[in-house]
Amino acid sequence: MPQAVLALGSNIPPAKENIDRAVQALSALGTVKEVAPYIVSKPEGFAEQADFVNTVLILSTPYQPLPLLKKLKELERRLGRTPTFKNGPRVIDLDILFYDDQIVFEDDDQYPLFVPHPR
Repeated sequence: MPQAVLALGSNIPPAKENIDRAVQALSALGTVKEVAPYIVSKPEGFAEQADFVNTVLILSTPYQPLPLLKKLKELERRLGRTPTFKNGPRVIDLDILFYDDQIVFEDDDQYPLFVPHPR
Protein backbone atom coordinates (compact mmCIF):
# COMPACT_ATOMS: atom_id res chain seq x y z
CA MET A 1 0.00 0.00 0.00
CA PRO A 2 1.34 3.51 -0.79
CA GLN A 3 2.77 5.59 2.02
CA ALA A 4 2.19 9.29 2.47
CA VAL A 5 4.14 11.57 4.77
CA LEU A 6 1.75 14.14 6.19
CA ALA A 7 2.41 17.38 8.09
CA LEU A 8 -0.01 18.39 10.82
CA GLY A 9 -0.17 21.77 12.51
CA SER A 10 -2.42 23.79 14.81
CA ASN A 11 -2.18 27.10 16.62
CA ILE A 12 -5.67 27.56 17.99
CA PRO A 13 -6.03 26.20 21.53
CA PRO A 14 -6.00 23.47 22.49
CA ALA A 15 -3.44 22.96 19.69
CA LYS A 16 -1.91 19.69 20.94
CA GLU A 17 -5.34 18.16 21.43
CA ASN A 18 -6.39 19.32 17.94
CA ILE A 19 -3.45 17.38 16.50
CA ASP A 20 -4.23 14.36 18.68
CA ARG A 21 -7.79 14.35 17.29
CA ALA A 22 -6.48 14.62 13.72
CA VAL A 23 -4.06 11.72 14.22
CA GLN A 24 -6.93 9.58 15.50
CA ALA A 25 -9.21 10.62 12.63
CA LEU A 26 -6.55 9.84 10.02
CA SER A 27 -6.88 6.16 10.85
CA ALA A 28 -10.09 6.24 8.79
CA LEU A 29 -7.93 6.95 5.72
CA GLY A 30 -5.44 4.14 6.25
CA THR A 31 -2.95 2.97 8.85
CA VAL A 32 -0.98 5.53 10.84
CA LYS A 33 2.47 3.94 10.90
CA GLU A 34 4.59 6.39 12.84
CA VAL A 35 4.10 9.80 14.45
CA ALA A 36 7.02 12.13 15.11
CA PRO A 37 7.34 14.01 18.40
CA TYR A 38 5.41 17.27 18.47
CA ILE A 39 7.41 20.49 18.09
CA VAL A 40 6.54 24.15 18.50
CA SER A 41 7.37 26.59 15.70
CA LYS A 42 6.91 30.26 14.96
CA PRO A 43 4.27 31.20 12.38
CA GLU A 44 5.39 32.15 8.89
CA GLY A 45 3.88 34.85 6.71
CA PHE A 46 1.62 36.37 9.36
CA ALA A 47 3.60 36.77 12.58
CA GLU A 48 0.84 38.22 14.79
CA GLN A 49 -0.54 34.89 15.92
CA ALA A 50 0.22 32.09 18.35
CA ASP A 51 3.03 29.59 17.79
CA PHE A 52 2.17 26.34 16.04
CA VAL A 53 2.30 22.82 17.37
CA ASN A 54 3.46 20.55 14.52
CA THR A 55 4.21 16.94 13.78
CA VAL A 56 4.62 14.64 10.80
CA LEU A 57 3.40 11.11 10.37
CA ILE A 58 3.50 8.25 7.93
CA LEU A 59 0.13 7.07 6.64
CA SER A 60 -0.21 3.84 4.69
CA THR A 61 -3.26 4.55 2.53
CA PRO A 62 -5.21 3.14 -0.41
CA TYR A 63 -5.98 6.68 -1.64
CA GLN A 64 -4.03 8.19 -4.52
CA PRO A 65 -2.62 11.72 -3.94
CA LEU A 66 -5.51 13.89 -5.18
CA PRO A 67 -8.30 11.83 -3.55
CA LEU A 68 -6.21 11.78 -0.37
CA LEU A 69 -5.89 15.57 -0.44
CA LYS A 70 -9.66 15.90 -0.83
CA LYS A 71 -10.17 13.59 2.16
CA LEU A 72 -7.68 15.64 4.20
CA LYS A 73 -9.53 18.87 3.40
CA GLU A 74 -12.84 17.24 4.42
CA LEU A 75 -11.21 16.12 7.66
CA GLU A 76 -9.92 19.66 8.34
CA ARG A 77 -13.48 20.97 8.01
CA ARG A 78 -14.89 18.24 10.28
CA LEU A 79 -12.28 19.11 12.91
CA GLY A 80 -13.36 22.76 12.87
CA ARG A 81 -11.15 24.52 10.34
CA THR A 82 -12.85 27.48 8.74
CA PRO A 83 -11.45 29.63 5.93
CA THR A 84 -9.62 32.73 7.12
CA PHE A 85 -6.70 34.21 5.20
CA LYS A 86 -3.41 32.92 3.84
CA ASN A 87 -1.04 31.87 6.64
CA GLY A 88 -3.64 32.77 9.26
CA PRO A 89 -4.44 30.91 12.47
CA ARG A 90 -6.00 27.49 12.10
CA VAL A 91 -7.47 24.74 14.22
CA ILE A 92 -5.78 22.12 12.03
CA ASP A 93 -3.69 22.08 8.90
CA LEU A 94 -3.02 18.82 7.04
CA ASP A 95 -0.54 18.70 4.15
CA ILE A 96 0.91 15.93 2.01
CA LEU A 97 4.70 16.30 2.12
CA PHE A 98 5.60 13.12 0.23
CA TYR A 99 3.69 10.30 -1.43
CA ASP A 100 5.92 7.28 -2.03
CA ASP A 101 8.48 8.48 -4.56
CA GLN A 102 5.93 10.27 -6.75
CA ILE A 103 6.15 13.80 -8.09
CA VAL A 104 2.67 15.27 -8.39
CA PHE A 105 1.55 18.58 -9.88
CA GLU A 106 -2.21 19.19 -9.85
CA ASP A 107 -2.86 22.87 -10.51
CA ASP A 108 -6.52 22.57 -9.60
CA ASP A 109 -8.26 25.78 -8.44
CA GLN A 110 -10.00 24.09 -5.52
CA TYR A 111 -7.39 21.44 -4.66
CA PRO A 112 -3.89 22.45 -5.83
CA LEU A 113 -1.43 19.67 -5.04
CA PHE A 114 2.35 19.72 -5.25
CA VAL A 115 4.29 16.66 -4.06
CA PRO A 116 6.88 16.82 -2.72
CA HIS A 117 5.44 19.76 -0.81
CA PRO A 118 7.25 22.97 -1.84
CA ARG A 119 7.57 24.37 1.69
